Amino acid sequence: MRFNEFTSPAPGTGSLDAAAATAQTALRQGPPYPEDQSQAVKDLQSKLQTLGYSVGATGIDGRYGERTARAVAAFKQDHNVQGDGSSMNSADMNKLATATPVANPTQTGNHAASTGRNADFDDLGNIEFAQGQGQGRVQMRNSGATRNQPIQQSLMNILNSAAEAAGVDVVVFSGGQDVKGRGNRRTGSVRHDAGRAADVWIYSGGRRLSTVREDPIVANFIRAAVEAGAKGIGAGPGYMDGVGIHVDIVGDSAGGSVTWGRGSRSATTPSYVTAAYQAGQSGTGTV
Repeated sequence: MRFNEFTSPAPGTGSLDAAAATAQTALRQGPPYPEDQSQAVKDLQSKLQTLGYSVGATGIDGRYGERTARAVAAFKQDHNVQGDGSSMNSADMNKLATATPVANPTQTGNHAASTGRNADFDDLGNIEFAQGQGQGRVQMRNSGATRNQPIQQSLMNILNSAAEAAGVDVVVFSGGQDVKGRGNRRTGSVRHDAGRAADVWIYSGGRRLSTVREDPIVANFIRAAVEAGAKGIGAGPGYMDGVGIHVDIVGDSAGGSVTWGRGSRSATTPSYVTAAYQAGQSGTGTV
């Protein structure tokens, strides 16, 4: 998907008026989401929310994606602003800055922000997927870890497939370990036993990606991994420092869940992880 871009406000201003004054050009949707535009987009999203137009499960995140575009489209419809949600020029921003709520704002189709697996999240068709700028390589760098053993070939095939599909590079920093009862070099659950699980970092364009907020590239990697045969996924804020992703071929056969987040609990699975997992299961949402 593509994104809408506009120039960010002058440093230190952080106001919608400043964003409007400097919003000279509207670009089409994508990622990436340039850091120097983040504050202006946050100001836009905040004002939209104030007016009653939900920007979706990811909240005010400084990214002008599909959810924000739907909120913009609803605003334009209710306030007689020309165009769809795919752009906001300076005149549009000025209109937004002075707008007041209407009695019954048009629904955006976005659900409110949430982080729990069982809370509302955007419809499956609304999850964003994007292609990274990696070479699709998988590297084993777990020689110094407690789980320093290889991973099963089937799992390696899954990681290779997901890396290529999402356009990312994958580093396995924790791999296989001794089977419970047959060795002492092990930690945690049995998922990693005999190389059935891997904890990975993923990179796009040489940059390690975070799982704290929805990243369409991370979501695409999860989708592709599940579509290729992964059964268990762990990721999100408070889990492996918000950068690691657990991928296994065990799933719920170990007596646990198929997705989890903070505290390794199913209930803390970020909504975007759940949606990406479901997209992988159904074979939908491909780039």
